[in-house]
Amino acid sequence: FTGTGTTAAIAAITAPATPNMSFVIAERSMTAAELTQGSAVQLVPFLANSAALVHNVPGGEDGVTMSWSREVMVGIFNGTISMWNHPLIVRLNPFIYLPPEKIVFVAYQPSSTLTQLLKRTLLSFNPKWSQVGDTSTNAIWPAAWGSRIIRATSWDDAVTKLVTTPYAISYVNRATAVTYGLPLISIPNRQGNYVLPTLESVEVSAQTAVYNDYFECDAIIDAPGGGAYPMVQFNYFVVQTSVTTTPAGCAALNATLSLISWINTNSSVRAMVEAKYFTPALLPAD
Repeated sequence: FTGTGTTAAIAAITAPATPNMSFVIAERSMTAAELTQGSAVQLVPFLANSAALVHNVPGGEDGVTMSWSREVMVGIFNGTISMWNHPLIVRLNPFIYLPPEKIVFVAYQPSSTLTQLLKRTLLSFNPKWSQVGDTSTNAIWPAAWGSRIIRATSWDDAVTKLVTTPYAISYVNRATAVTYGLPLISIPNRQGNYVLPTLESVEVSAQTAVYNDYFECDAIIDAPGGGAYPMVQFNYFVVQTSVTTTPAGCAALNATLSLISWINTNSSVRAMVEAKYFTPALLPAD
């Protein structure tokens, strides 16, 4: 395997120049343009992932969970709620000391799939949440953040900057949040229940997936269900199906499909995936 990023991986497997590539891993669904360019492919979901909101408010218990309403979440990310002692945050978190300190934002690159998932969730919570970007840094975040934004170049860099910056917030995938013991922020789902990104809450959302002809499901935002987490998306195997009819080509495709079937049906693999804090995709019976 070679780590290239989702967009580059999709471009590689759909390119006519790479007919012998069996499959790639993608952290998002494919666009209409990607699905119709070059080699034919089939998508197979295998992991349900989520965007976890995390914070570093010192002075309380290690790993203390905070709660944000949708109004607070939108206000923080559009920059209009800029202080930790804002009344709306204090009201939701009476047992956490929230001082008059500025909220600092550790932001990852705009092109990342997790950034896009968070952005789309904010748009679903409030279509007018604001998209006035800082074009000098190719950001999607409103200019109201100003100097309170710290740019991260990788997920490891985001974690490092979060834990070394008091009063900072950020977003990572659930596995990263749990692995590093980052304090989480619960948010309300469609039913108004405050939920964290757990194995169970992500699975509740994943069960609502609706697939198209390519076995592809868009990001699952604000799924129904009392225990559903609002920000979920799938990771995919993208399998090249435009192989030649030679015995070698057919054998390679069969081997790829056997691998995917084993990953999706083997209980030991499921346990290993869950142990890494990911949620296995539940494929439809048909």
